Amino acid sequence: MTAHRNVKRQVRARAAKTGESYTSALRYFRPTPSGDVMSEAGNSKSVRLAVAQTPVREDPPRR
Repeated sequence: MTAHRNVKRQVRARAAKTGESYTSALRYFRPTPSGDVMSEAGNSKSVRLAVAQTPVREDPPRR
């Protein structure tokens, strides 16, 4: 019971420090399917990329 309480405390502290949700912070404390705990740096070779498209507007003609 004490170990479980300690993990919850660590997760809450991380969530408060980083501003992420409790669930997101919990991800860093749970083992991955391979059995390793995810590191802060994330050893994966994938990258998340956010993309936004906006219409291109022509410059108004100069007089």
